[in-house]
Amino acid sequence: MDYFGPHIFGYTIALLHSLGMIAAIHAVLTVRTAQGSIAWALSLFFIPYLTLIPYLMFGRSTFDGYIKARRQANDEMRKAVSELNWRPWVEEAPHRPAPLLPTPHSERCPSSETCPAWPITRRGC
Repeated sequence: MDYFGPHIFGYTIALLHSLGMIAAIHAVLTVRTAQGSIAWALSLFFIPYLTLIPYLMFGRSTFDGYIKARRQANDEMRKAVSELNWRPWVEEAPHRPAPLLPTPHSERCPSSETCPAWPITRRGC
């Protein structure tokens, strides 16, 4: 039996579709944005013979590098904030907020539907 003679084209298409499905699963799990993962997955699933090689060249995500850089920046920010002396700022802050007073034009706002800030605001409507 000659399996590779007349059927080589069918085997090649089946192999490309299998690789496309594997790459589509990889794209859904690793691509950085939702739009990008859906675009890659659909194109790899339906036309893998046109998109498999571009995906292997351009589709790999740099998301891991982004996560590492973001965590490093967060750690540096936490360290800088923890070294600040917050006590003077806390002592300067007022101990109580300003009292809540009725608005000066409360007689013009007869209900809360017409004036959502009525009757108690800090500065009026």
